[in-house]
Amino acid sequence: MKKLIAFLTALVALAGIMHVGSWTTGPKAMGQAAAPQRSKIALVNIAKVLRNFNKATAAGKELADLRADFIARMNKKRGEIAERQQTIAKSPATAASAAERDKLEKEITQLQREIQDLDRDAQKKLGTMSNDTIVRVYQDIKGIIEAIAVANGMELVLCYPDATLPTEENTPSIAQLKLQTPAAMPFYQRQLDITDAVIQTLNARNPVAAPAAPAAAPAAAPMQ
Repeated sequence: MKKLIAFLTALVALAGIMHVGSWTTGPKAMGQAAAPQRSKIALVNIAKVLRNFNKATAAGKELADLRADFIARMNKKRGEIAERQQTIAKSPATAASAAERDKLEKEITQLQREIQDLDRDAQKKLGTMSNDTIVRVYQDIKGIIEAIAVANGMELVLCYPDATLPTEENTPSIAQLKLQTPAAMPFYQRQLDITDAVIQTLNARNPVAAPAAPAAAPAAAPMQ
């Protein structure tokens, strides 16, 4: 999960590679008032997009759930090791107990190996899943921004990190983010910001199934 979060921050630098479209206008009749020209530049708050992109949120939860499952399985085995260690510590110094201690120590060694195997499996699966998610989320966002830019005749779209909620605007973490070298600090008219359009289009084109409702508890059997 930490790796995914780190990527999403680095995505700010990469997502600035946007399609440059041309703005064309048809000939106007004599005496016809020229319509105000729409800006050819737009901005996207990439942090807000990532926070509100349902598919990315679902992928992040899937990663977190898988990681939690691995942790639970390893902790269970650690608990089994602790139980055996306590049994060894309490066993009397007899020939029978010595044989039992030897058996328990072998079981502890086996459990430790299983924990190591689980850890390696977790690193491999979580790493692959995280990398796949990183690429997929980047491609989804980049594709939607390009599509909106082309459809609206934009020549330049700038992606930048900023607060995702009004309450975050003056927090130290956001100030630090915006002062970092890769971050842009744009000053712009609000109508240039197409962040919400990007979020809405991303979620419309990448629907996420709603979580299944929990099954209803079975009715109590009638008393005889």
